[in-house]
Amino acid sequence: MNSRARLRASLDHRQPDRVCVDFGATSVRGRALGLATFFLWAADFAVTQTFPMLDAPDSWLVAQFHHAFPFYIYAAFCVVLVLVVWRFVPETKGRSLEEIEGFWQRPRGVAE
Repeated sequence: MNSRARLRASLDHRQPDRVCVDFGATSVRGRALGLATFFLWAADFAVTQTFPMLDAPDSWLVAQFHHAFPFYIYAAFCVVLVLVVWRFVPETKGRSLEEIEGFWQRPRGVAE
């Protein structure tokens, strides 16, 4: 891949959508992709709206943290997300889609 193609790929905002397509059974893939895309855009909106407030030039946060405070906040969110994924998302390496789907289904006989 040449440098121009790499630059185009790095600027392509649809990359997360391409990654999300590979999860889940066909019966729920559309809903799951829609939900993942919604949360992706919601997180993007939240970062876009909060960064200017957290990085205001004359604020106490900038005086104390030298423009690094927003990144500390976003890094803390990333650490929490990594812990949640580590705890609640199963390993899928070497498993078929049916095995992965079976993990997410409720056991039979459990009341709803």
